[in-house]
Amino acid sequence: MSSAESREKILINEIVEAVKSISASSFETKGYEVDLYRHLVKTSSWTEMHCAADGQMQKLDVNGQIWSDAIQEALDAHGNVIIPERDAPYYIDRPITLKSGHHLAVEGKGRVILKPGSNCCMICNNHVICGQLGEVGLQDADTGIVIEGGIWSTLATARGESNGNLSGAVEAGGRTNDAFCTNGTFQLSNVNKVRIVNVTFRECRLHGIQFSNCSQFLVENIRFEDHRRDGVHINGPANYGIIRNISNAAGAMGDDLVALTAWDWKHTSMTFGPIHHLFVEGVNGVSANRPDCQSEIRLLAGTKNFPDKKRLDCHIENCVFRDLSGIKTFKMYDQPNLELGRENDYADPVGHMSGLYFRNIRLAALPDEPVFQIASNMDGISIKDILVDFPLSSGNKLVRIGPASQTYKLGQAPSKWVELFSPDSVCTVKGLEISLADSSYSSTDIDNLVEVVNQKINHDYPNTTPRGGTGSGVWIKGTSKN
Repeated sequence: MSSAESREKILINEIVEAVKSISASSFETKGYEVDLYRHLVKTSSWTEMHCAADGQMQKLDVNGQIWSDAIQEALDAHGNVIIPERDAPYYIDRPITLKSGHHLAVEGKGRVILKPGSNCCMICNNHVICGQLGEVGLQDADTGIVIEGGIWSTLATARGESNGNLSGAVEAGGRTNDAFCTNGTFQLSNVNKVRIVNVTFRECRLHGIQFSNCSQFLVENIRFEDHRRDGVHINGPANYGIIRNISNAAGAMGDDLVALTAWDWKHTSMTFGPIHHLFVEGVNGVSANRPDCQSEIRLLAGTKNFPDKKRLDCHIENCVFRDLSGIKTFKMYDQPNLELGRENDYADPVGHMSGLYFRNIRLAALPDEPVFQIASNMDGISIKDILVDFPLSSGNKLVRIGPASQTYKLGQAPSKWVELFSPDSVCTVKGLEISLADSSYSSTDIDNLVEVVNQKINHDYPNTTPRGGTGSGVWIKGTSKN
């Protein structure tokens, strides 16, 4: 066993041991059926926009039952609630708030749908805290929460149709200035020992699950169907978590299937901080009905600059990724804020990652660009047992080291065009190990699979794009401290 394999095994054992208590059968006690609170159900009428078989949008008149009060009252009274499967969906018009020890289960193919115009997340925890002004840790955290089962939807029935549910706010109606910057269908922040299993997210505009400021969590057996944004999205600080058996089951993902964002754009993140000791296993990024659309995984480190000028190192370290397929890109590059203006929100300096282990990654199609795109500082990344289902040539690159440059055109005027990445940064990578499952590749062949990028200024910009830059990639071969 190599030193990298030994470190990886130790890491996995540490993570599994930390999460073991929330995987135990003690959570499987019989719940209290929400039907016993049916007297709190409200009936209302509204319209929904749905996509017809011919691709045209059509208006649907709905007379539905709103179960928000019934579900919340049952949870507050008993803590352990079952929502039975039935033909009709359970509509909610505000977030269901989970407190310490709460267990919410939806049986079978039971559907929970966010009523049009509710404009909020569907689930949040009780003691959400804001990390916009400075570093946070667990403070009066909600502990021992379990969510299992069900098909959940915010009614994003087409790429351009959300039925008025665009915000992940922790209260109904959304807020113009949501202090928490929540963006998840399930929004869990300031939590410890959380388990989310056997859940399907169908046509949701928000991240499926957004964790932030969390420790000891298990996310397992999660399906995404025609999902419009990130799947499992983790904001730092976060540690000791397992993300397992995640699939893009239908359609193309709207964004990253799994995202570990220690640093992220300030208007989309509740908190910021280091991410470490996470185990991501069994991820399938391509659905049977859209084999042409593979998914992506993001790792975004950085340095957070708070309003009081204090800085926080938001690094990513000691994480294992194993048994992944249908992933076209592992995005490990810096990306300043496109929506609020890159000069208003950027990592300074760029992020640092270390102790990352990728194993058994199946590549089913020839990628247009390198699969592993590294534009951060890296010390210790082991990429082993890559399964390639197509012939590799000398021109194929699996790893790219160095800053990227790409122009995003906001209208016709070049004065409004912006740079997506950080083309002037210098990114240093050391401790890189690569091996393919096919042992016939020699070490020289492996070196040929790595591309090092040095940016240059494009003096013909904006006649041609991108703008380019002065940054460079540095690959220091040899061993790592990790």
